[in-house]
Order: sequence, then C-alpha cells, then structure tokens
Amino acid sequence: MDFLHSLQGNSDDENDNNNNEIEFEPTLNIDKADFIVAHGSGVIRGIDNDNNSGNNDNSCSKSMGNFINDGNFDSIDQILQQCANRKLPMICANPDFIVKYHDGTTKNMPGQIAQRYIHKFHMKEQTIIFGKPNKSHFDACIKEI
Repeated sequence: MDFLHSLQGNSDDENDNNNNEIEFEPTLNIDKADFIVAHGSGVIRGIDNDNNSGNNDNSCSKSMGNFINDGNFDSIDQILQQCANRKLPMICANPDFIVKYHDGTTKNMPGQIAQRYIHKFHMKEQTIIFGKPNKSHFDACIKEI
C-alpha cells in the first residue's frame, strides 16, 4: 500500500491563477485519509501529524509486516478493514501480483493487496487498478504518442 493521502484544495485566490491545483499530503492517519495509493508492499509512508517531537520533518513509515516476503495479510488486513470502514477509494498503480528479484527471490506486490481489498472487503466499486501489466495502461501510453 505505500500511501494514504488527504486532498488539500488550493483556495488561495492570489496563487490559484485558475490552475485548480490540488495538493496531496501523505498521512499515516487513516481517519484523515481521502484515498489510498498502492504501489509498494513493504511500508506505508506518510506524515505523522501527531508527532510532537519538535522535529519539523514528520515524515515516517509504518511497517506492513513481512507481506512482501511471505504474503501474510495479518497486518495489512487490519489497515484495509479500517480503510474499508471509511469507504476509502484505492488506486493500485502497480498491479503486479509477484515479482522476481535479481537475487532469484519472489516478492509479493500491490496487485494482491488491491485484489484483497476488492474481494475480502467488498470494495470493487472503490478500487481502480491501473498500470502495467493492464492493457489500458499501455493503450494510454500509445495514445499519447
């Protein structure tokens, strides 16, 4: 899963110039998230807005357990359940199920997480799968040529 994001609309008229920019702020707080981007399967990266350490850099990560190596969904299911309870949309931007690393090991990928979100948590309508190896990804690339 890599990121939970909250949408930050640009409402400052002086800086808007009709470009309708939207900023995305990664967060570790599911209650503040507006959507999920799944493009990795090792950690959730975000900003810990509850960090009162005095450090200006609140970026951090939260482990997703050993899913990338063993495919165990125990820690991921807790996160997905919380996201499903809030009906957060998921964009899976790396829908591979597995990948073979250069050292010969097989790693579990975000496509499995998206499928889990769809099937176990009944979030098909809230899940967008886009990227290789899906045909629509390659069609979009060719269309731009």
